[in-house]
Amino acid sequence: MVVVYCPTCDRRTLMGLDEVEWVHNLAPGVISVSGHCPQGHPAVLLTGAAFYRVCRPIP
Repeated sequence: MVVVYCPTCDRRTLMGLDEVEWVHNLAPGVISVSGHCPQGHPAVLLTGAAFYRVCRPIP
């Protein structure tokens, strides 16, 4: 399970493996996980090593 933000529900929710539709490598170290929140709305999670280096600089 992963935590995603659903803009339609306006809340964070758990997305289980059965709600995941696609996993894409957008660039080296950046992964997009697409699927639906438990209510059926589209939700996307960006993750990966490069994504975290950009968003959270390593000291």
